[in-house]
Amino acid sequence: MKKFFTSTTFLATLCCVLWASPFVLLKVGLEIMPRPIEFAGYRFLLAGVIIALFAGVGVKEYLREVRENLSTVIIVSIFHTSLLYSFFYMGQMRVDAAIGALIVGGQPLFVALFAHFMKKDDKMNIRKALSILLGLVGLVVVAMGKIDEISIVGWTSIIGILFLIGNNVSSGISNVIISRVHTHDIKPLVFSSSQLIVGGTTLLCVSYMWEGFYGLPAQWQWWASLAGLVFISAVAISLWFVLLARPGVKVSELNMWKFLIPVIGSIEAWVFMKNESPTFTSLAGLVILTSSLVMLNYPVIKRLFVNKNTKIPNR
Repeated sequence: MKKFFTSTTFLATLCCVLWASPFVLLKVGLEIMPRPIEFAGYRFLLAGVIIALFAGVGVKEYLREVRENLSTVIIVSIFHTSLLYSFFYMGQMRVDAAIGALIVGGQPLFVALFAHFMKKDDKMNIRKALSILLGLVGLVVVAMGKIDEISIVGWTSIIGILFLIGNNVSSGISNVIISRVHTHDIKPLVFSSSQLIVGGTTLLCVSYMWEGFYGLPAQWQWWASLAGLVFISAVAISLWFVLLARPGVKVSELNMWKFLIPVIGSIEAWVFMKNESPTFTSLAGLVILTSSLVMLNYPVIKRLFVNKNTKIPNR
C-alpha cells in the first residue's frame, strides 16, 4: 500500500486533482484584486518560500545549490512560472473559458513534441501519438457544447489564443528542462522553491511597473483564496518536480496525466456549482479522455492485472 501512495501514477493523479481545484479560489481572489499578474506573483512567491522551509536542507546548503545551478533556476523560472502564467492569465482574459480549457488542455501534446526533439530517450511512438490525439479529441468534445462561434471571431480572441499557445510552448520547454536536471546537482524541492521565488518576484516586478501598486486587500476572502492557492501550488509543483526527477519517468508520458485536469475540473463544477450540470457531450468527452489515459498506460495496467504478484511500478 505504501508503494502505491508513492507511485508516480498516484502522485501524478494527486497533482492533477490539485491543479483542477483552484478555479473558485481564483474567481474570488480576482474579483477583489483584478490584477492577475500581481495576484499570481504573491501566490508563487509565497509557495516558493513555503517549499524552501520544507526542503530539508540548511540555509547555507540551499543557497549553495541555488548558486551552483543559478542559470538553470533562472531559465526554468522564466518558462515555468513567469512566462507560463503571464501567457495563461493574458490569454484567459481574451477568450471564452471553454476555448481556453481546450487549448491549455493540449499541453501534453506540446510536451511530447518538445521531448521528442530535446530528449533522446523520450521519442514519439504510435501508441503515445494515438493517445495524445484521442485526448485532444476528448477535449474538443467536452468543449463542443459550450463554444459560441461568435467568441472565436475577431482580433481579441486571436490574440488570446496565441497567448494560450505560448503558455503550452512554455510548459513544454520547461518540463523537458526540469526532467534533464540531475538530483545530485540540486534537490527537487530546492529547485522548485527557488524557481518559484525567482518567478514570483519577476511577476510582481512586472505587475508593479505595468498594473501599478495599490496595496493589499483587507477582505478576509482574498487572504483565504490566496492561502488556498499557495497551498495548492506548493504541494502540486513540488511533487511534480520530484516526479520529473525520477529515473525512468518520461516527461511526455508524465504530462499525459494532465488530461485529467479538465475531467476533474468538470466533475467538481457539477458537484459544487449550482449553475453547472453534465451534458451528453461533456460526459462523452470525459469517457474519451479516460480512454486516452488507459491507452497510454496500457502496458502498466496489463502487468498489474495479468500478474497479481507484479509490484506496483514507480511510474
